[in-house]
Order: sequence, then structure tokens, then C-alpha cells
Amino acid sequence: MKILNISTFCKLLVSLLPAAFSSTIQANEQVVALSPQQSLATMVVQDGFKMELVAHEPMVEEPVLLSFDAKGRMYVAEMLTYMQNADGTGQMQPTSRIKRLEDTNNDGIMDTATVFADNLLLPRMVLPLADGQIIVRETNTLDLLLIEDTNGDGVADTRKTIFEGGKRGGNLEHQPSGLIWGIDNWLYVTYTNRRYKFVDGKIISQDMRYGGGQWGLGQDEVGRHYFTKAGAEKPGFSFQFPIVYGAVPIKGELAEGFSEVFPIEYIPDVQGGLPRVREDGSLNHFTGVAGPSVYLGDKLPELYGNYFVPEPVGNLVRRAIVDRKNGYTTITHPYQAQQKEFIASTDSSFRPVWSETGPDGTLYLVDMYRGIIQEGNWTQKGSYLREVIDKYGLDKIIGGGRIYRVTKPGVERGEQPNMFADSSEKLVEYLAHKNQWWRLNAQKQLVLRKDTSVAANLKTMALKHQNPLARLHALWTLDGLGIFDKNLIIQAMQDPHSYVNTAAVRISEQAVTKSDQSMIKIWQSLLKQADIELAQQILLSVFYVQTSEQTQNRFTKLVKQKYPDSKSVKAIVRAMDYLVAEEKAQAKLAGANKEFAASMARGKQNFNSMCASCHGADGKGTKAGDGLIAPSFANNKRVNGDLAILGRIVLQGLIKPIEGKSYLGGMMASVGLNSDEWIADSLTYIRNNFGNSASAVTPEQIADLRKIEPRTTPWTLNELNARFGNKLSNRNEWKFNASHNPTNFESLIDGQLNWNRWDSQEKQAVGMWFQIELPDAHYISQIDMDCRDASRLCARAFDVAFSLDGVDWTPVHKQIEFLDKHNIQTLGRKTRFIRFVLTNGSSEHNWAITELNLIGSKAQAPNFALHPALNASNTHWDESTKTLSINRSVQFVPDSSKTWTYAQMDKLKDQFYWDIPCEIKTLVIDKNVTVTGHLRMTCEQTIQGKDRFSSIIYGTPTKAWARGENQKEDDGTDCARNGQPAKVAGDDILHDCEKWQYSGISVANNAPNNAVYSIKNLTVENARTYAITSIRHTFYIDGVNILNTREYPDFQSNSDGIGGGEGTVIKNTYIDTWDDSIKLYREGMHVENVTIIHNANGSPFQLGWGKKPTTNHTLKNIKIVYGASKNNRFNLPLFANSGGKVDAHINIDGMLAEYDSSAILSKCTNSQAMPLVYLKHPQSQLTITFNQQAPAVFTAPAKYCGEGQLVWPETAANSAAKESVTGCLGCEPKL
Repeated sequence: MKILNISTFCKLLVSLLPAAFSSTIQANEQVVALSPQQSLATMVVQDGFKMELVAHEPMVEEPVLLSFDAKGRMYVAEMLTYMQNADGTGQMQPTSRIKRLEDTNNDGIMDTATVFADNLLLPRMVLPLADGQIIVRETNTLDLLLIEDTNGDGVADTRKTIFEGGKRGGNLEHQPSGLIWGIDNWLYVTYTNRRYKFVDGKIISQDMRYGGGQWGLGQDEVGRHYFTKAGAEKPGFSFQFPIVYGAVPIKGELAEGFSEVFPIEYIPDVQGGLPRVREDGSLNHFTGVAGPSVYLGDKLPELYGNYFVPEPVGNLVRRAIVDRKNGYTTITHPYQAQQKEFIASTDSSFRPVWSETGPDGTLYLVDMYRGIIQEGNWTQKGSYLREVIDKYGLDKIIGGGRIYRVTKPGVERGEQPNMFADSSEKLVEYLAHKNQWWRLNAQKQLVLRKDTSVAANLKTMALKHQNPLARLHALWTLDGLGIFDKNLIIQAMQDPHSYVNTAAVRISEQAVTKSDQSMIKIWQSLLKQADIELAQQILLSVFYVQTSEQTQNRFTKLVKQKYPDSKSVKAIVRAMDYLVAEEKAQAKLAGANKEFAASMARGKQNFNSMCASCHGADGKGTKAGDGLIAPSFANNKRVNGDLAILGRIVLQGLIKPIEGKSYLGGMMASVGLNSDEWIADSLTYIRNNFGNSASAVTPEQIADLRKIEPRTTPWTLNELNARFGNKLSNRNEWKFNASHNPTNFESLIDGQLNWNRWDSQEKQAVGMWFQIELPDAHYISQIDMDCRDASRLCARAFDVAFSLDGVDWTPVHKQIEFLDKHNIQTLGRKTRFIRFVLTNGSSEHNWAITELNLIGSKAQAPNFALHPALNASNTHWDESTKTLSINRSVQFVPDSSKTWTYAQMDKLKDQFYWDIPCEIKTLVIDKNVTVTGHLRMTCEQTIQGKDRFSSIIYGTPTKAWARGENQKEDDGTDCARNGQPAKVAGDDILHDCEKWQYSGISVANNAPNNAVYSIKNLTVENARTYAITSIRHTFYIDGVNILNTREYPDFQSNSDGIGGGEGTVIKNTYIDTWDDSIKLYREGMHVENVTIIHNANGSPFQLGWGKKPTTNHTLKNIKIVYGASKNNRFNLPLFANSGGKVDAHINIDGMLAEYDSSAILSKCTNSQAMPLVYLKHPQSQLTITFNQQAPAVFTAPAKYCGEGQLVWPETAANSAAKESVTGCLGCEPKL
């Protein structure tokens, strides 16, 4: 079990923390982190309240939410990969976790922590259930996991999917969160119009009429939910009535000026840019609202029922007064006149993201404590935020995290809960507790136990207890136990308190069926004496159970007559009328086109859950002051227009002003992580709503756009219009051809819709074709084909295909509908030849076309020389991003099946490797593309694949170290002897020390040293020497597979893995090669989340074949897998110094290396048992240190052999929770 014992956690001295934890802003404006105590001292709290530290790093790191179980233990979700740099690199690696914290002595400070569940992808929901049991949802999925600790050691040992919701894409800030237990025993989340219920170990789901919010949601005493929307800058909405009935907004529900905030910190790191910043740099409006709650504890009565809204961008927490009168709620800011906030800090890294009432009756806050709070879509290079981040060094503050308690001097702590051990009778008593946390958790435990033996106690409480809150929870607990007592419910409807009688009406909804409408008569009888709250609930229930329209109208009339001037009744009627109208419209649409109607329905749901917050529920843009957060969709020509432009906006995003106008949202973030169907449905909806009318979008079109567009960065509108939005003007340069009557083509481009046309001169027949040849390759987004003056001669059905060479054709469109005018969407594909082929004929008519136009532009060509193997047919050049994409497999070798000697390779070197020109900033290798040869980086560049497993840089299928005619290895020159002849002369003339230039990827000698060379998301397979190397240059390697798939004996070729320069970072990488895996030759190498297959010839970590300087390295979460060997004999162990003096210092933060007990190391005297370390040079030294909080498991027959010195602490190994050492999770090659 992985346990962190910290007895006096809040008293850690500042001296124990890094030296950088010293002040807020240094003289050069670079922000540095403050210690927990220093940061606490910056908090300004109103009205005599105070904040106390409950936990902080390293006990919690990157916390985003908390939830208490029924024993008072705190589950904390940690997003360990969230924005670890300004680009968000490696963010989607499944290495985040959930910790369980406990205060064992009830002093208010968490003193133990276990890693309850790890290897998670940015967990965003945690709901404790029974003892050691939680429900979890990760990012990018709608699945729900049940994670359990079955043996009580505080570490989960089972996890299973209990609800399959499928994938969920989009920006991770705009995905569902929450998962709170509602008072009605349903589980509620944000963003989706769906709620859940945990029944018999499984999840059932139910669609609702509305789903909104963003990060977290609050709940008041009776189960009304409070939502916020950071993207729409909404600090509260949809709180008037239970959300299951839909959204019922009321004008003025937020007091005037409520959205204005008053921070005391002045770094303008706000997504909306300068319009959201005062002259002093402070935030002027809510923008990052997250983790709201309604405080319902018993220790701070002045705050009871108040609404709390953390604002992480403004480094503050808002307190709001909730006032419910006349049937509706208003929310006001008590410190607005003083221009203050309940909690505000001068520490720019204070990032409150969650609030919650605790079992001790106080208010808890989660502080993610970091520099960057926004997700990477808004921090890209060139953005406003990126400038602020770079100026203040916000990207440097990561890995922190604090949890605070808001309390008051003199408040004493009560007893700690242990509801898991309490009897059901005791739990019933807790339903009357003054702290709502106790009430709701007792209800939850009773429902989970399904203990109906306490039904009588609950019924008595529901009718007779003096506390209306006890009566309320008793009713809902009975409902959760499946006990529906009609007489009891009818009596409860007569309860004098609106909390109880409205709940009784809600519970009674289940009694209404088509055949039994008796309950509706009871509701109507209640209306005579009903107060405003009960009358409104009855009206909502009438619409919810979908009674007849006549019944709905009758109840509407009765309630309006009883409360004719009620603001809230009018709002309910307006909302219900809208819902009814929508349902009628959907039914009508489904009758005309069922498939289209289904797409529209899904699209509407998608729009409301994600898009409406910025673009407005009416599609006209959400107002923010005098401007809009995002553009209006209403009657929008881009929405109605070319899918080549619209599709790229949603897949890659859009930045900079739109037609000269800026919006507070800053940019349109990519939603490309969503499914093809999700995007297609959403576009179909907006293209056929808000005054728009355009063709539906299909999932296949979105899938095609993904394939043909290599770009990963956002567009500007000028770029899109220039490439895809113009009618080609070079029609006089087009060449035409046809299978029949290849004449009179000039009539197609004369601009006239008249009798002058091209005609096939023969009756239409299947296979008849017509072709256009353009002078150069072009991006074609749309083909406009017109035959209106001869409509009877139009093609009945045809296919459209594109080709770059006139030989290889790609189908791009299938036209099956007979029309006299076609606007064919071709998505901006690159082509030179366009062919139309009839797929249906006519025995009566010829085929005629009157006019043709093409929309697009000439394909950009680089103004520099490419390798001879590269051309317009296999590459795509994007001038704006300086990105070259290779979209077809190519070879930089004359014959990849041949074994080439180094002498031959040297003579033909231009055909084996390519010096990537400096004009190229990013080289992209497309999915299912193999580049056979060597790539050499010449400037600060990035090489990245579109798919880690199928974007491949390939060497040779045979032995990497080539042999000459006399079958000797390359011994032509010995580098260690300063270029003097080797002791044994071989066939090859290439120096051994120059072999690196034939690596899969290398860096040229003359390339800049003060640069970082990035390699991402690809596979290097069967490299001739190194896979990736340059010991003079710094690499950033992320998401790479390095493989040797050669067959025996060629698999024993000496093909190394990675050799990098000072400061090289290697992350999320999988290495399976025959020789050394990683060369730790230069200072400051960082290796993290890496799996290495240790094969016999090499060492996973080679420290030096020659003399090396003193170096320091970090190895984190490294998994070593026992690999291939001959008779279990290895040439080198885990760490090896194969020659020359080295002095290496390695810090290990999680490693798993287990070797067979019979393994032998050939290097050692008499082939001794396999050790972990071999140091050849007598003056060599290896010093190992360990992070004691991370597992370090080593199993080998021996520890050391050699002549050097090994410093390895005997107490270092920590075998607890070794399964948490995953290496590169999910990176195994798909061979």
C-alpha cells in the first residue's frame, strides 16, 4: 500500500520547499510559487472568517475536485498531466490518479494519503458509494467506472465499466463534470441532458429536457441545482426549479452587476484578453467560474444557504446571498458596494476550482495552485494568453495543490462520521441532522443498503418529525428504497412546508400512467389551497408526465388565474410552451425525414450542451457587456456555405478577428476530439436553424476531412477564404476530355446559361465520362455544375473522382439525386484531374453540361527544394504554419530490400537521407505512411506523426551494421584512437563515429545548439544505427515507439535507441531494440513514462562507452520488461558503463525492473549471475537516489559487477503498489 504519513502536515517549514518558493513576482516579472503558508498569508477573507490548510503538496498535486465518503475520508482527483507546459504536451496520457486522504486524529489536518486509483486519464468525476467504492469518469469518455478496494488496504484492486456511454471529445474544459448525489437519488452531471441512478451495481440513465453547466454544480436543500458556465461567463443559472423539468430562466435572477468581480491580483491572464481586464490588470468579470456549491453546514450559520463560486482566473471566491421569495430565487453579492470579494488573494497561483460542504460542517475549497489555468486551446503561440504566460513565466508553476477549510475562530470540531459502521436506525436519525452533508449521506447509505426494515421509522419521520428537512429526506429515502405508499404521499402533499409538499408531488409523478390519471385529479384538488411553490410544482409535474395538451392547458389556466402577476409562473409557462413547440416540430420533421430528424435532434442536444454557452441559445451570440463572446450563427453565410471551410473551423479551430471584429471568447477552439457523428450532427443542426438552410453534413464527410487535412493548429478566416473560398479564374487554362464527343468544351466556361453547351452526342450510358485537367495541383472545395438550360439532358447519377497524376483516382462524391444544378462539396482536396463518371443512364437523352465552375485555389508549393522522392502528389505544404506533410509512403533509398554497406551508403548518401530544409518548421508523417530512409534536422524543428503506430520512419529489414565482401564489420577507423586505423581493418570506409548520420532521425552537426528538436507520436522501426540521436543537441521526445522487428539472426543487429544532448526529455515512449536503449551521456536528461524491452545485447541505460562528464538525470515511472536473449545470457545489465570513466547521478521516481533468477551477464568474470549495474572503468561511479514516495522494484540475481563504485541505498527499494509503475501505458506496438 502506498501511504504518505505526514503527522504535522500543515507545519512543514518553508525551508523544506524549493528555493523558488520565495515571492510572488521577481524583479524580471517572472512569477514564482509561494509556499502553502506564504500563500495562505495572502488571503483576504471578509467578516471575521478565516482559512486553514487541510492538505497541500506533496500530499496532493494538481487537485481538481474532492468528495467525502461516509467515513469522512476525502477522495481527491489529481489531473497530473494537465497543462504541464504552455503547449499542453502529453496531456492525454493516462497517468493521473485519485487519492484518498484521511484525518486519523480529528485535528482537522489530513495526515495520511493513499493512491486509491491511478493510471487514469484526467479524472473529472468522483462519487463515493459504499466503503472503499467510488464511481469515476475520466476525460474523453461518457463511460462510468466502478473502482473498488476489496481488501481494505486503501488502494483499489478492481475497476469495471458499469455504464458504457461511448467516447466524448472536445476540449477537456468543455466536458461533463459533477456526478453529485441528488436529493431525489439520481446522479447529476453538467453538459449532458442525462441523469443516472446506481441500481444493483449498475448504472441506469434517463434523458432530461436540459443539460448545462461546466465544471461542477451545486445543490440546495430541496435539490435545485446551480450551474455555472466559464465559457459563457455565467456565474449561476438554471437554479429556479429542479433541472429535470428543463431550464426556466427568470429575468433579474442574478442581481445587476453580479458578474463584475473585484480581485486584488493584477496579472491579466484571462482568455478574453484586454476587454476583460481593468487598467490595473485585474479581471473585471467572471470568466473561469468553477466548482460552485451551496453551503449547508452547521458550523457557520451566517453562511447557511449562501452560494459560493470559485473564480480561478481572478484568484478569488465569491459569496452570494440566495433569497427565495414569491416562488423564485434571486442571487446578490453582499460586498458589491464595497467592491470586495469574500476571499481574494494577491497570489496569482491561487486557483480555487472546487467548493463543498464538509462533514465537519465547514466549507472546503480546492486550490489547483498553478500558473496556467486555461487549457491548451487558448494558450497557443500567437495568442493573447501565450504572451502573458511567457511574460510572467506562468508555465513554470506546476505540481502544486492545496485544500483549505473556511471556518471562524472558536468553531469546534464535531465527531467524525463512520456511517459505514452505523446501524440503519442510526442513519435514519441522521436525516434530521443540522448539517446537510450528514442528511444526504445518511440517505445515500440507506438507499445503497436497500434496507427496508427501517421503512416504518421513515414513514413516521416523514409525517411527524418537527424538522421539515427530516420529513423531506425521509420521503426521498423511501422513494430511493422503492417504497411508494400512495396514502403517505397524499398526506405529505398536505404538509404545511413547501419543501415537503412539493417533494411529495414530485414523487407522485410515478403514479401517473396513460391508464391511471387519478393522481392528476388529486393535484388539481390541491391547487385551491396551494401556495405559489406548490402550485408551480404541480404545473411542472403536469408537463413532465406528458399529459394531454388539454390537461396542460387546463392546469396552466388554473395556475395563472390563481397567481396572475407571478413572474415565476409566467417563466414556467413560457419555458413549457417552448418545450411543447420543440417536441411538435421534432415530430413533424421525423415524419418527413426520419434520419435527418434524428441528426437534428442529436445536433440540438450537442449545441445546447457545448456551443450555446458562447454562441447563445438563440444562435445570436452570448452577450458580454457591449460585445459578444462568440459570433452569431443567425443567417450566417459561412454556416450555410462551403464545408471545406466550416469543417476545418470545427476540427482545427479559428483565431484572430473575424471580418475585422474581435470576440471575448478569444478564439474558436477545436472540437475535433468529438466523434464524426457528433460533429456532423452539430453542423447539420446549425446549418438548418437560426435562419440557415443548407445541406446536412454526414459523419463520412467529417472523417474525410480528418484524413485530408494534416493541419493541427487553428486557422485564420483569411487563410481559409484564400485557400477554399474563391472561384478559380484560370478557366482558360483548363483542359477537357470526354469519352464521347471531346469537343465544344469552351461552352462550359463562357459564363452563359443558354443553348451553347457541351453534349455527349450519344444517349447517356453507364461508364460515360467527362474530365477536367487543371494546369497545376489545386485545392478544390466545391464544384458547381449547371445544366439548367437543358435540364432534361442532365446526368441522372454520377461519381466524381480526383487524381493528381491522371492515373490513380480517388472517389470524392457520389451523386444519386437528379438535379439541374449541383453544388458538390469536395472538402478542399488537392487534385489536378477531375473526372465525372455516369453511374446511371438514359435511353432517351444525351448527357449535357452548360456551365462549370470550381471553388478553391492553386495548391501551395514550397519555394525550396525537396528530396527527389517528394513531390506534390505525396506531400502537402502549408506556408502559414511552415508545415510539410508526407501523405503517401516514400523511400529515400534506391532499394529498401537490399543490405547496403556503409561504403555504398556514403557514395549514395543523398539517396539515403534528407536534410530537412530550415524553411520547414514541422514535418508531419500521415497515418499509414512509411518513410524509408533517414531524416536529419537542420534547424529547430518538429517531426511528428498523425498516428503513433502507423506513422513510421523505417530503416532496413536486414542487419543494420552492414558487412562488406569479406563479411567483416565496419572497423575501418577507430574513433577512440582519434581517426587512426583500427586494429582490424574491415571493408567499409565510413568512420564508426559517423554512423549516427544514418540514424532514423538525427540532427546535423551545424544545426543550432541552443534549440530544442521535437519528435512526437510516431514509430522508428529497424533503424540502421541509432533510432534517434545527436549528443550535441537537445531533444524533446514524446509518444514515440522504437522497434526492431528484424528476424533472427538479423534482429541482433546493433541498432541503438536514443542518444540525446543536454536537457533531453524522453516521455511516453516504448523502446524494443537490440542494442542500448537510452544513452545517458549528457547532463540533465529526463526520462518519464517509458517502457523498455531489455534485449540481450544492450543496456536500457548506457552511461558511457568512453569518458563522460559528471551528469545528473531523472528517471520517472520506468518499466523494464525482460526481453530476448540466447540461453538467458545478457551482454549488459540495467545500467552499464562499457568503457571510459563516468560519474553519473540518477534519481529514480518509480521504476520496475524484474529479471529471471537464471539470467547471466557475459561481461562479468566467469559469466556471473545477472546484476543490475555494470561499471567497467575502475574510476567510474554511479550514484542512485530514490523518491521514497514512489515504488521502486528491482528483482535480479545480483546488484553489481565491475571495477567502479556504486552508491545504492539499501533502504531505497519500495515494493508497495508496484502495479502503479506502468511505464508507457497503452504504447505497445500493434504489429
